[in-house]
Amino acid sequence: FCYFFFFFKQKTAYEIMPSLVGSEMCIRDRITIGEIMAHKVFRELAVEEEKQGATVSTAKDYALIAFNSSNTRRKVENYEKAVEIFAKLQVESEDLATVYNNLAALYTERKRQIEYLFKALAVYKKLGVESAATAVSYNNLGVVITDKAKQREYFAKAIEMYGRVKARSREMADAHYNLAIAAKEKNQKKENLEEALKIHRELGIENGNTATIYYNLGAASSDESERHKYYIKAIQIYEANKILDIESAWIYHWLGQTAASVEDKCSFYNKASSTYEKLQYVDNNLIKIYCSLAENEEMEDKEALYKKVIETCDRHNMQSAEYTQAVSYTHLTLPTICRV
Repeated sequence: FCYFFFFFKQKTAYEIMPSLVGSEMCIRDRITIGEIMAHKVFRELAVEEEKQGATVSTAKDYALIAFNSSNTRRKVENYEKAVEIFAKLQVESEDLATVYNNLAALYTERKRQIEYLFKALAVYKKLGVESAATAVSYNNLGVVITDKAKQREYFAKAIEMYGRVKARSREMADAHYNLAIAAKEKNQKKENLEEALKIHRELGIENGNTATIYYNLGAASSDESERHKYYIKAIQIYEANKILDIESAWIYHWLGQTAASVEDKCSFYNKASSTYEKLQYVDNNLIKIYCSLAENEEMEDKEALYKKVIETCDRHNMQSAEYTQAVSYTHLTLPTICRV
């Protein structure tokens, strides 16, 4: 069986937003004829076995049906059927724990996720199992629990478990990242981000998660030159992998703010605004970017940019000093200073 991993995505230096990652979450709208036939054969076999007396093999068949299904509802039904058979047989095994983990990954309701993750961990504990799968359960529990102290506890347990079974993997790196995001102390945050980055380097990983680690290392740094180094590395990875992410827009904005020349400022601000627009993402930073560009444009372009400020603020019901300045400029056609 397979298990799945939840991963925190930090959307600002202070705001944590959880997202779920794992192939169970990638549901296709259609399935192939081969998949339909495989599902039919396994299903018929499982039903026939159940008539003759369900066994552990029957439970595993239902779990395999679930794993190979492309429909979320069907996945849940068949995993639940496997759980039912395991319960009737009074069998607690690693396979059952894996089914619990997969159900936790499929449910969107936090209460159900927590319920199944606790059940998985209870099985592992009863069997004395220490494995990467156990670590995944701890990490997932840290993601879905809302209590910050508990988050830190479970992420730390996940890291400890990965260490015990010597599984230095991308999942272990993600657990370090998650603990960094949940950390109260700045030093703990930095240490775990650096450890996550170290694992990525050891494994030769350079993807969007790597860029996110660099971004957060930059955001956590109070040294401007160090922050610049981390941000540039994050941008290089985003661009090399053709990843469109709001973090890259925030980095471009910061690089524009700290650039020495007007030409560099405008270049970074244009990249930032372009990324925002492609993502259809709006926040106060976008308004400030438009204003910063307006300060360095000719009269015709300046007015167009201030109109963008007004239109964006009106559309999203936003009020800011930049909005007032934009209204003032377009009404009076007088240059204004936009502080960024």
